[in-house]
Amino acid sequence: MDFPFIGGRIKTDKLTENICRNLNLELALKETSSWTKAWKNIETPLSEVKAVGLMGCYHLDYFTNQIHFAGHYVTIYGYDDE
Repeated sequence: MDFPFIGGRIKTDKLTENICRNLNLELALKETSSWTKAWKNIETPLSEVKAVGLMGCYHLDYFTNQIHFAGHYVTIYGYDDE
């Protein structure tokens, strides 16, 4: 990379925590390896008209290096049964 370069690292979820704190948004963090619990953690807030953020890249089709890395965030704001 060309200089000057400013870079760094931050702990998982810390960036999201900082953004929510600065924007005065409510943040609830939940983690599970269970698909059933994960869907419940998504479905419940969506039924209350709340957006849900997901992080990770392991299951992204376009991500060729399948590692568990929390650098990708996606926001879900609705779904259908299909």
